[in-house]
Amino acid sequence: MKNIKIIVSDLDGTLLDENKELPKINYEAICSARKQGIKFGIASGRPVEGLLSLLQDWNLQDQMDFLIGMNGSQVYDFETDEIKTYHTISAKMIHEIVDLYEEFDCNPTIYVGKNLVSQKRTARLLEIEKLHSLKVENADLREYVKESQPKLLMYVNPDIMEEIEVYTKSLNRTDFRAFKSGKDMFEFVDPQCSKAVGIQKVCEKFNTTMDHVLAFGDTTNDLEMLTECKFSVCMSNGTDDAKSVAKFMGKTNAEGGLGLFITENILGK
Repeated sequence: MKNIKIIVSDLDGTLLDENKELPKINYEAICSARKQGIKFGIASGRPVEGLLSLLQDWNLQDQMDFLIGMNGSQVYDFETDEIKTYHTISAKMIHEIVDLYEEFDCNPTIYVGKNLVSQKRTARLLEIEKLHSLKVENADLREYVKESQPKLLMYVNPDIMEEIEVYTKSLNRTDFRAFKSGKDMFEFVDPQCSKAVGIQKVCEKFNTTMDHVLAFGDTTNDLEMLTECKFSVCMSNGTDDAKSVAKFMGKTNAEGGLGLFITENILGK
């Protein structure tokens, strides 16, 4: 595998293990790849502000060249310390989506910086508040949201996730894009927003193309980048839709599949 100039990885379920920790093999592979001049960054559904606050936990603060947050709506440049935002979803659309899903057991939520504002205060959000060291505020989003947002997140009872997906498909909407991003997370973004769009912006900065990008992912919000990057890897723990579009299969995130793949195919060890 030659001419790789950029490596980009999803975070949860891909770069991190099940305990939200960075396997040693992943860290070592990232450091070695960057010593060879390959750029490395994360593409996540989380906001850039939250990612920046967590990098030190994984000792990655000095091993990053870019961050893509909010599933491609945000791109952070470490050289300029600037977040650029693309393809947001309007306040009016967020209000409408909240109405459309009101009958379901789900909790509409938005990010404000690295923190959350949600329709309901649930046990799941209390868990997230503690796990990720963030604050959760409660408000009716139909009144709270006055400006466009990078995305709308819904925490969904996993037992009805399939029902949510079927219902969403039946709406046949073209003015927003919706997808499962975790076992209990369902997200809404602008139709033009994807991690692939964020990667394209990164390629422009580093004067290269998607033909020289290696992407790692594991689930539905990774589909576009796994499809559009010439080299892409789905983790063995990934969902069937992600596996179907990736060019290669890797080991699980728990095994350090990203680090193993880079070591064997890029570093030649």
